[in-house]
Amino acid sequence: MQINRQKSRGKAARFEQKIQCHTARTITLSHYHIKKCVERLRISKKSCNFVAKIKTTVKEEIQSIMNERIFISYKRVDKERVFAIKDGIEQATGEKCWIDLDGIESNAQFVAKIMGAIDACEIFLFMRSKEHNKITNLETDWTIREVNYALEEHKNIVIVNLDNTPMPKWFKFMFPNKQEIDATDPAKLTRLNNDLCEWQGITPRTIPQPAHV
Repeated sequence: MQINRQKSRGKAARFEQKIQCHTARTITLSHYHIKKCVERLRISKKSCNFVAKIKTTVKEEIQSIMNERIFISYKRVDKERVFAIKDGIEQATGEKCWIDLDGIESNAQFVAKIMGAIDACEIFLFMRSKEHNKITNLETDWTIREVNYALEEHKNIVIVNLDNTPMPKWFKFMFPNKQEIDATDPAKLTRLNNDLCEWQGITPRTIPQPAHV
């Protein structure tokens, strides 16, 4: 029995590598997602059919990631306004957005989680506010690292201005041709919801009037 368990653990460990799933496009799960799958399976006391269970769990994890095609980057202090916009988007599109709730940027597992979510997303929403004008180090700020990675991965980046704050010069340098969506205008948020549906090939639901943020 001990030998069988060791073999099962060995098979599980080999699954803690890159797994590719060919759907409409190829997606590679990060180490974080594979580890999450294996941890879920180790709760079970049964070792039989372990590999089959891993494959099923990985498929479920892939489906979960693929369903979150919109990634939202934001400053923690803007959480209330950002979540009001997120709720409107989810009601309009019928899909969940990926948004961080933990705020543990220093954790290595969190880094892998963020990278995996950006890799899987189609649209990257950057929620900009006056808080970004206070940034003194562009290399260490987490939201800037996220948007830089999205830029490198050629994601569709949409900038949402939460409080009508003028764009800082360094941001204009990074995104010289990017227009911002004024989140203080409900009509423009409605247009954003419609555009998100169109870009993803979704028929808009009955779209509620976005909350004024």
